[in-house]
Amino acid sequence: MSLADILNQTRVPVREITERYNELWDESYNLTNAVDDAEAELERAREAVDEASDGSIVPAELTEQLDAAQVKYDEAKAKLAAWVGEYGEEFNEAGRAEARVSGLGGNAELITESELEKHAISQAEDLGVDLSAWPATCIDWKQAAHELSADITSIDVAGESFYLIGE
Repeated sequence: MSLADILNQTRVPVREITERYNELWDESYNLTNAVDDAEAELERAREAVDEASDGSIVPAELTEQLDAAQVKYDEAKAKLAAWVGEYGEEFNEAGRAEARVSGLGGNAELITESELEKHAISQAEDLGVDLSAWPATCIDWKQAAHELSADITSIDVAGESFYLIGE
């Protein structure tokens, strides 16, 4: 699930943001290492050709190794560039989002303003309020949610405002 899909939920478990960031980080790390490994292999192949070309003809085996190493390096760079083109922005945004939520409890959730009224009702139920009887039937839950929001931490993630619950 992309970061955008995660943040489009009305209730966002913080662990999903962290999991997505870690997934993207792993992909980036692996692709970057593949480029580094291919570059090292290419450098070794170049050195072997340079050592063998002391004025004599370079063995075909070494030129084939050099060509293969060049292809491997070019392919690794192309894969990394394609990944950056497709996921680079999301990776950067996920890193910023993860930094905003790191250290929060495993049960922490971000909720949207539209979910705040449901949260206020849920809080009342947790306190033992019978929602089907007076005075609960007279409560303006929208107003209750507004007042509850003053006591809940607000956090901006990826340009969206959320309320933090379940810390």
